[in-house]
Amino acid sequence: MVVPTVEQIRALPKLDIHSHLGGSIGQKKLVELLEEREKGLGDTFTPFDCRLDVSNGLQKCFAYFDAVAKVVVDLKTLKATTLQVFDFFAADNCLYFEMRTSPKRFKAPSGEETTKLQYLETIDEAIKEFQGSCEGRFGFLMEIKLLLSINRGIVKTLEDAGAQIDDIVETSAKFPDLVVGVDVCGNPHKHTAVPFIIPAMLQRKDVFQKLPITYHLAEVLCPEECQLVVDNMSTLNIRRLGHCCFVPDKIREKILKGGIHSDGGKVGIEVCPTSNLVTRELASMKGHHWPIWQSDQVLLSINTDDAGMFTCDITSECHDLATAFNLTREDLIKVQRETLESSFHPDKAKLLERFEAFLRKVDEEPRSKAAKV
Repeated sequence: MVVPTVEQIRALPKLDIHSHLGGSIGQKKLVELLEEREKGLGDTFTPFDCRLDVSNGLQKCFAYFDAVAKVVVDLKTLKATTLQVFDFFAADNCLYFEMRTSPKRFKAPSGEETTKLQYLETIDEAIKEFQGSCEGRFGFLMEIKLLLSINRGIVKTLEDAGAQIDDIVETSAKFPDLVVGVDVCGNPHKHTAVPFIIPAMLQRKDVFQKLPITYHLAEVLCPEECQLVVDNMSTLNIRRLGHCCFVPDKIREKILKGGIHSDGGKVGIEVCPTSNLVTRELASMKGHHWPIWQSDQVLLSINTDDAGMFTCDITSECHDLATAFNLTREDLIKVQRETLESSFHPDKAKLLERFEAFLRKVDEEPRSKAAKV
């Protein structure tokens, strides 16, 4: 088996369906914004590479998010960082980008607060501005859709969870062409899913028939949550599972067997190699759980999670896994097709046509170059 080079992988059309806006802001951009904002007030950020020291991985992750919260404090900065993230993914030949975010309110110096609606309007403006020049700059149009996040880390009661869900449903209704699903995420050490989040979702199960769910599962040991999630995947229209680092064997076997959804839809498993390496504090990528999810009954995807924090891109994530497990170019293309199938894109047939056309163009380039010699 021949593992493709970084350059060969970068040339391929790719998709990312598990990426958070805040965590995707480049570390250099974060330093620039923090210096500009603080002007000597004391807060600094030192760039780092998680892979050099994977100890206390989750704590480092949430410390990074604290730094982001100190600089993305208004709509102007939100737009600037969003545009930087789009540029980063387009430069890596990302054909389709499904981005996760939690709409926030920002407090202005006058004391007034912006609204969550304005937050999404700002992102929508950034998408339109970016796509206006995308083909001219990168040679293709990167499609962008949003997932709105339920944050388990800030939930304390059943009412809290219900309020978050209701807020997402109301907000997404104003952007039906932009918001394609719901993401359940947040600090996995906050065990709020079993008593609050899943019961609140079950109370509102009908809304998820139009807003499919992708669920961060088993970043830490949580057998009770795993069981509850898998038992309710069909009822809640949970179509994808993220990370899946510590899924108990019996539950994993149930997923791999297939038949979770009555319509025959396969479960998507979102792998984020560097993120998983840090979370699990692995010595090398060869210890990753990629091999145990190989099955014709699931749809695998390779994603960045937080490209800025983990100093990675889709190409490096694919190359790291390919090197560890001897994946070929054909293997990686197959994964991209599975990613497309498990995405929440509203017209997958059209997206597949664009993907195949992009791939044909890549395959034809070496022949056209050879003909000119």
